[in-house]
Amino acid sequence: LSGSILEQTLFIDTTALNLKDTFGSMQLESCDEQSCFIPITYAYNITNIGDTPMEVTTVMRTRGTSMVDLIGIVEDRNVEVGESTVARERKELDVCVNVDEETRIRVEADPPQGIPCFSEDDYELTVVVSPTSPPTDPPSPSPSDAPSPSPSDPPSPSPSAPPSPSPSDLPSPSPSAPPSPSPSDPPS
Repeated sequence: LSGSILEQTLFIDTTALNLKDTFGSMQLESCDEQSCFIPITYAYNITNIGDTPMEVTTVMRTRGTSMVDLIGIVEDRNVEVGESTVARERKELDVCVNVDEETRIRVEADPPQGIPCFSEDDYELTVVVSPTSPPTDPPSPSPSDAPSPSPSDPPSPSPSAPPSPSPSDLPSPSPSAPPSPSPSDPPS
């Protein structure tokens, strides 16, 4: 094949595409306004339920094997008695695959004097992807000819003449003479 050009052609049936379909090394991630990735925000509310002001010193998030200190995104690290603050973590979530994700948050806070306190909480996020129904056939083309006209004229509103009389007169009376009596002489 010296000097020859090799060409490969790939045809993709676009009537049967679903997000996450793969074609060799390509994978369909979005189509027009549809996308597998949606933005989400995890909001971790931190409330001081004690009787002394606290300074939040650690907000450790564990998700899978990833451990991250979120102290840099805490809105107010100094929390008075009965008040709250929040840490908001933004992420993109792939909703085209099943997700079962557990997140653990551990918050530590120090009072002006005394022993630091901490609290932990777990959150679970689950996405179940519904199976897609198979594609349907494209609609058939519209009829080529207009409908034919009606086969006959419409019926008239009422009969034009009253019905004709019966085909014959009433039946004739029964025969006029009764049958003759039996013979008088016996046969010889």
